[in-house]
Amino acid sequence: MTIREAAEGIVMENEELMYYIDFINDENKDDQTEFTVIGLDELEELYETFCEESKFNNDTVTYVGLAD
Repeated sequence: MTIREAAEGIVMENEELMYYIDFINDENKDDQTEFTVIGLDELEELYETFCEESKFNNDTVTYVGLAD
């Protein structure tokens, strides 16, 4: 699924928080990254850039969660 689909209802819009993102990488293995963002739009933008730079598909997100 896309980052927007996975993060809907989880990402806070008015507070800077860190989120974990689990995804399937280009070797078809589970992988994880994290971003500190304010809102879903910023998270989506950063994740899209991360995928482009890393040459990952951007629609293989399996989980988005708030970091402790």
